[in-house]
Amino acid sequence: MIPAVTAAQMREVDRATIQDVGVPGVVLMENAGRSCVETIFERFPERLRQGVAVLCGKGNNGGDGFVIARHLTNYGVDLRVYLFGKVKDIKGDARINLDAARAMGIKITEVLDARSLRTVNVNAGLIVDAIFGTGLERPLGGHFSKAVDKVNRSGAAVLAVDMPSGLQSDSGRAGGTCVDADVTVTFGLPKIGQLIEPGRSLCGSLIVADISIPNDVVERTKIDTALLEQDDLLHMFQPRRADTHKGTYGRVAVFGSSPGLTGAAAMAGMAAVRTGAGLVRCAVPDELNTIFEIKMTEVMSEPLPGTDGALGQSALDRALSLADEQDVLLLGPGLGSSKQAGEFARIFSLEADKPLVIDADGLNAWAGKAEALAGRRAQTILLPHPGEAARLLGVDIKRVQSERLASARTLAELTESIVVLKGAATVIAAPDGFAAINQTGNPGMASGGTGDVLAGMVLGMWAQHPDAFETACAAAYLHGMAGDRALARTGERGLAASDLLEELPGCLRDMEAAARGEPQGEAD
Repeated sequence: MIPAVTAAQMREVDRATIQDVGVPGVVLMENAGRSCVETIFERFPERLRQGVAVLCGKGNNGGDGFVIARHLTNYGVDLRVYLFGKVKDIKGDARINLDAARAMGIKITEVLDARSLRTVNVNAGLIVDAIFGTGLERPLGGHFSKAVDKVNRSGAAVLAVDMPSGLQSDSGRAGGTCVDADVTVTFGLPKIGQLIEPGRSLCGSLIVADISIPNDVVERTKIDTALLEQDDLLHMFQPRRADTHKGTYGRVAVFGSSPGLTGAAAMAGMAAVRTGAGLVRCAVPDELNTIFEIKMTEVMSEPLPGTDGALGQSALDRALSLADEQDVLLLGPGLGSSKQAGEFARIFSLEADKPLVIDADGLNAWAGKAEALAGRRAQTILLPHPGEAARLLGVDIKRVQSERLASARTLAELTESIVVLKGAATVIAAPDGFAAINQTGNPGMASGGTGDVLAGMVLGMWAQHPDAFETACAAAYLHGMAGDRALARTGERGLAASDLLEELPGCLRDMEAAARGEPQGEAD
């Protein structure tokens, strides 16, 4: 996994590189600026013909901008450079590059207030945003805010240097106005705010540039967040041995369903099949069993005593006996919100001593009581969407969405569980505080049933791989991967949960091919 850092962690990495290793800061700045120039020529060759406006701040981010201006001038690009500050106030490495730019004949126009902002001409093919970097912690105001509005209205392509101005690098929030970049070139390591919405969208395409930060400096720095990538998961997709059988790949069961919600458990069961589980059962209220017998072929149904079509305490003895025969359990899809279903969920969760995935109404049963899940005798994976996470934590959904990483970590610690906080840029958090951020998936997946598919995927994959955190990461990545492939076929609005089930075999085939070092997207 690629470490993802806060602004403070990145400052420590920079400090250690400069002071402990001895790489001069001006060298890092030069490398940063050159990496931006390479991206400009790769992504915006046509835009260069219309000129470039480089907007620089007073700090090192502005210094990167001066480097960019120098190199573009050497290539004969027509450009204008604006400094949001006074030339006399520029210090350190940024000053070295400002002086070099001026020595090359590059004019630096000072922008000090709303009046001088009128001199900023953004009628260009490309705007380079080098005003603020990763250290911004407050909303933009005054002429800075107006400058950003001017950039966003310009119609020019925008390349952000390290971080779009106005975006908070730790949270991904933009308290006020923020540059809406087409491409962001960030240096050394991705920043957490670039991976979480709305920061992820405001960054546009994110490019992580190597500026010669030593690997051992990164390894010595305490970093507890990572960007999830395909290569991190390939060890889970090695070829199956020839002498295996269905029992080798796990016995799993889905406990749930109630009137009107049979599709949830059915899709979860089928997702477990599609991800390779050996034997899959859906344990459902006996009144609904015939529906499952008709609906499902590869998944076995198991009727449990029901109460008005839902699972209640009368189903517990049989449910716990069945649970003893399984390797991994899933509780919640379609369970319903009745009082008896909630009682069933709470007692079953604590008395079943097998690895347990909890989703949907299985989670809602624990609203206000989530800390009791820490008492389970086996590992637990929770799959809340933001509303469910809010109920479990006793906060409002707005807080969860604005603090997704912190919310996932808090819930994981509270329940001693792996938490998969669903949504744009799904967060997978462990009780020890480590968290991974997934980048696959798309808005077309915001429809009923996609969460049930994810739950079944976690169930099926956990039966084959013992590590709960890795299983949760792999399922989240594959879930989004299937959604992205379905998107190409259906478009956003027409994408349905069942489309993910259709795409899963191809996704798994390609992961297996990648694990063997073979081309993806081709059948053997």
